[in-house]
Amino acid sequence: MHGELMEFNELLQKQLLYRESQLKHLTEELVSLRGPVSTCNTMPDLCVSSFFVSVLSVMWIFCLIMDCVNLLLS
Repeated sequence: MHGELMEFNELLQKQLLYRESQLKHLTEELVSLRGPVSTCNTMPDLCVSSFFVSVLSVMWIFCLIMDCVNLLLS
């Protein structure tokens, strides 16, 4: 069981690093298309966008965990 948890943790770490690199790439692409991101005080719509990006990141991580749990249970 300990070995399986270690493999599960390693899989989660790899997938998290992949998602973070995707997020960084998409953020850089957004900056190249729209310019540098301003603060919330000057452009509130960007704060809303940042919030949705954060929510999507959490949803990705949740789906990732659920996929791994399903793999362990099957």
